[in-house]
Formats: sequence, structure tokens, C-alpha cells
Amino acid sequence: MIPCADLGGRSRQCRCFELQFPTAVKRRLAMRPNLFFLLLFALTASICDAQTGTGFPPFGSFQNSEFDTINEGNLNIHFAIPVVNKPGRGLPFRDTITYNGIIWGSIPGGASYLWQPPNLTTFGWNAGELTSSGYNQAIGGFVTYTTRIPTNCPNPPHPLVLRENYVYHDTAGTNHFFGGQAVEQDCNGVPHGFATAAQDNSGYSISVDSIMAVSITTVGGVLIHPIQSGGSNPNPQLPRLVTDTNGNQITYDASAGAYTDTLGTVALKLVRRRRLIQAPPIRPAMWGRR
Repeated sequence: MIPCADLGGRSRQCRCFELQFPTAVKRRLAMRPNLFFLLLFALTASICDAQTGTGFPPFGSFQNSEFDTINEGNLNIHFAIPVVNKPGRGLPFRDTITYNGIIWGSIPGGASYLWQPPNLTTFGWNAGELTSSGYNQAIGGFVTYTTRIPTNCPNPPHPLVLRENYVYHDTAGTNHFFGGQAVEQDCNGVPHGFATAAQDNSGYSISVDSIMAVSITTVGGVLIHPIQSGGSNPNPQLPRLVTDTNGNQITYDASAGAYTDTLGTVALKLVRRRRLIQAPPIRPAMWGRR
């Protein structure tokens, strides 16, 4: 038996496991002990490398049940509670409350690692609201990044501000890492964007323009303008939350807290941080008709 504490502390949800080998393999391993430790290192490294990630990472192995889905690579439990599921023209309007079982994450802390709870979701729950304006991340997802000021520029002196480590968090809680580097202002005060593809081979691509607004494009060509979280400077969001290849759009009005589907009707409205589902009225005269 090999406990997870002996694996370097890299695993998040490891379980103790026992390696079973056929008799012929055992004999060879007894003759070559170095081969045994090499094989053991490869197995434990691959097991613990898989103990990360929420949602549905690309090329993952999942076990579905009637209610939830288990990631067989890291034992993350994922389930979604539908709030609104409304058909539309090209794009359906869906709002869900999701949960992911992998909650704690390790961060560098000096010579060791520290455990940290999530700062963007409530201990695995994603109910949607991310900002005081009522933006619902459960519909368009959101983007995070880090800010770095490597040096101060001379003549005139002002900081060189970089935005790096871009990650798109989709509506299921899957994290798509892009990396990349955008420049809020260079030594001449000029901003620079960038465009690149996700490093997880999911097909997502990101584009950051000169005003630091972000666009995400799915492998199917759907264009998403998500909100951003990171840094202290303004994070502009482009209009038209989701647009498909035919021009059908799901829009969001921040002043009214209203989401309009591709049919032009208000499908969801946030009132005092609570969801108000807008549905077409049912006429009593139509009751009983088939």
C-alpha cells in the first residue's frame, strides 16, 4: 500500500492504492529493483497529475448517472440544477446552478504549498452572479488573469503593466488555460492585445483587443463576450453576450439586469440579486386544448 502522503503532496483527492502485478512481472522486478521504482514513479505521477480540474476537461473519462457525473481521472463530482432551459433560434437560453466537488487548491507558499479555498465560487457552488451589477456567469462564463508590473518606464516614468495567465471558466466550471500576454500600456503608453488558442486542445480561442476587452470563440464558431476578473484597472465587456455563426444573439442589459434570448424576449431578469424568470403568460382560454 502506498499512501498519498508519500507522493510529494501533489494530489488533491488521492486515495491509497495497491499495485498488483502478475507473477512473471514480479520476478523481473525482483531482479531489477530500479525498474520497479521507475514504473512506480511513472504510475504515481500520472495518477496525481490527473487530480486537478473541475467541469469536463478535454479527453477526460467520465461516468454518468441519473443525477451527477464523476470524473474518473480525479473523482470530481459534477452536477447541474437547471433554472431556465428555453429554446431559441439557433441558440437555446440555459441558466443552471452547478456544483463541482473539487474545492480546495494548492498554491505556492515559500518552500511548501498551502491549501486555498475558491475565491470565485462558493465552495464548489456556482449560482451565476459574479458582480454587483448582476452579471450571470452561468450563461457566458468568465475570464480571469493576473497582473504584473515588471519595471517602470523612463521619460516620463510610468509603470509597464502586463496582463498574463488568461483562463476562461466556462459555464460547467471547466478551466481553459490560454496563457498569453496583453499590455495595458507599454513604455510609450500604448496598449497591445493578443490572440491565441487554448492550451488544453479544447478548440477555444481568445482575443484581447487594445482596450483589454475579451472575446472567446468556441470550436463551433460561437462568439462569447464574458466578463473579466483580475487586476484593479477597468475590465471592459463588449455587448452581445453570446452570438452564433448565423448572427443569433443572447444579450444582457446591465442597467435592467435582463437577459434577452435569440427570439427577442426577456428570458431572465435579476431583481435585487434574485432571479426572476420571465415566461410567456398562459391564457385560460387555451387550457384543455390539444
